[in-house]
Amino acid sequence: MADLNDTRHTVALASYAGVADENTINIDNDQRNCSGVLFVDSDIQFRDITDGTSNVLMVGERCWNTFHGRCDTTQSNASATIFVAGASNQLSHSNRSNAAAVGVAGNGINWETTQPCDDLFNAKSGFYSRHPGGAQFVFVDGSVHFLSETLDLTTYRRLAHRRDNHPVTF
Repeated sequence: MADLNDTRHTVALASYAGVADENTINIDNDQRNCSGVLFVDSDIQFRDITDGTSNVLMVGERCWNTFHGRCDTTQSNASATIFVAGASNQLSHSNRSNAAAVGVAGNGINWETTQPCDDLFNAKSGFYSRHPGGAQFVFVDGSVHFLSETLDLTTYRRLAHRRDNHPVTF
């Protein structure tokens, strides 16, 4: 990975990304208004998760690449790239260092993008897996659940929101 000065850095890769928000597609460097649990400079504590730790997503699965059928292209998601704010990916957008480590539930699981085919970056901000029909998620209480890609979008977004007063239980 190269930073803004073209200095190469070794970065850690993961198959999971933190859940930052229930709706925002463009994750930028100012994430103070995120409704999720994990985002840049997050200081969320258990007491801040008023919907309950067993009702809120903390980490979701993100596979290495995603095939976009409409665009007939495979997009590299680089899994979840964990690196310092200010670094960038090949396209040098300043917000991409943050978005690479976190994700949002603005669209569905394994979502097929409607973004323009020449700008698929924001399609990376979701959660994807190679599992047929869904993806694995870790809830704040530490439990792991497989969520179906057919999960109602409102329900999915509520699971990603720590304090919307609409707890979803399993």
